[in-house]
Amino acid sequence: MAWKQVVVQVGKTKLEAMSNGEYLENLPLSDVELGESIKVDGKDIKILSSVLTKDGLINIKLAGASPKIVKEKSEDDANKQAKG
Repeated sequence: MAWKQVVVQVGKTKLEAMSNGEYLENLPLSDVELGESIKVDGKDIKILSSVLTKDGLINIKLAGASPKIVKEKSEDDANKQAKG
């Protein structure tokens, strides 16, 4: 799945981050306490796990992440639509 730039909000803090729909990576949130969910592009998504990297950044695995966050058409889908 491709990576896409998203807006992440934790409390009053808003950041731009990269997500593939399942992970958020390298967020500079080491001084912010994460709750059970995080707001990604305006949608609350439950956090499965988070890891503090050695650089003081946080990587987050999202639970039940919707493929609509990053939507990508496969070549098979495009071929089916073309053949119609």
